Amino acid sequence: MASYEGHLDGAACDGFAGWALDRSQPNVSINVTIFIDGNAVGTVLANGYRADIAAYAGDNGMHGYYLDFPAQYRDGNTHAVTARYTGSSQELGSTPKSVNCPGSGTPNPNPNPNPNPNPNPGTPTSLNPYSGDAYFINGVVGIGTTNVGDRSALLSVKGKIRAQEIRVEVGNWPDYVFAPGYRLRPLSSVETYLKRYRHLPGMPAAAEIEKEGASLGELNSRLVRHVEELTLHVIRLEKQLQQQRPRPAIGKNSHANQPLR
Repeated sequence: MASYEGHLDGAACDGFAGWALDRSQPNVSINVTIFIDGNAVGTVLANGYRADIAAYAGDNGMHGYYLDFPAQYRDGNTHAVTARYTGSSQELGSTPKSVNCPGSGTPNPNPNPNPNPNPNPGTPTSLNPYSGDAYFINGVVGIGTTNVGDRSALLSVKGKIRAQEIRVEVGNWPDYVFAPGYRLRPLSSVETYLKRYRHLPGMPAAAEIEKEGASLGELNSRLVRHVEELTLHVIRLEKQLQQQRPRPAIGKNSHANQPLR
């Protein structure tokens, strides 16, 4: 017997999004049908990856769905949106929702109530129907962008970020430089490397940063390592200078033994 769970997370002028699953069939994607004012406007397979639902359900998390908003309902009127598990009269949670989209109500060129049974799971869903600047895409949030890459980051932002504090957790902080037995790279070797590669050893090149960006935690760790190594070089050079300085002669012919005039 089916044991449905799901929600209509968002209903905006770009489309509808949420998640749906059948507890009796783990790791199986099911269909959801969207209704506007009681009329079926599309059926979609909920097979987009959702990290939050994977953690909640304890399965593969392939339960997210998205369906484009039908053009004929962009008419400036308020419409009621509901979602049902296909083949069932049971509605998903968080329904109904109201949506009002400006437009002239252009007729749908595809009258098929199931125009897109298997949409691209990466299609973005607007989190803010008024500004459209924040998007939820398969468990990842994009602000000012829908380009979230390979989902290796849970948040992608196009633009500046203002915050009172940002804490980056970094492992293996480079205080190992001060451990006994650490082999300090000779400055002559560093000079040879600089002439050849035009950047410090262990640091990314400018072309790499421009293409891939920089990991703040890793970059700060490498910078600290170089500062610590430079500190050791300075200490070593200071000792060498002290050894090379001439010491004052001490004896009967020295100025120290001559009377003051």
